[in-house]
Amino acid sequence: MASGEKQKISPDEKAHAEHDPSLAPYSIFSPLRKRCIAYAASFGAMFSGLSSFIYYPAISPLASALDTSIELINLTITSYQVVSGIAPSLIGDMADQAGRRPLYIAAFLVYTAANVGLALQSDYAALLILRMVQSAGSS
Repeated sequence: MASGEKQKISPDEKAHAEHDPSLAPYSIFSPLRKRCIAYAASFGAMFSGLSSFIYYPAISPLASALDTSIELINLTITSYQVVSGIAPSLIGDMADQAGRRPLYIAAFLVYTAANVGLALQSDYAALLILRMVQSAGSS
């Protein structure tokens, strides 16, 4: 067969291909759509690490601004890590029930709201709670 010619498929072979799962396409998404999904997932995955590591240089200024000790500020880091370890198991179960897309959007909204609250807070208790909420949203 020449390289420019198309292979002709008989109606019987076409019917067989429709019922044979091994001949079905692997994904119904177009290559562009699959690339967009991968970019969106990668973009969302960067927030947990970013929120964790961007916080370290602000430990001393936070302690002095909130008139608290560095040890208590370090407790917010510990609580962030603990919630970051627990939240995915809870959110994963909910995603299995309700779907991944709605939970992904809800988690991103929780993360954004926690960041706004962290920017506006001036109390240590609010800092501790909002860091845990931020961790849950970014997980």
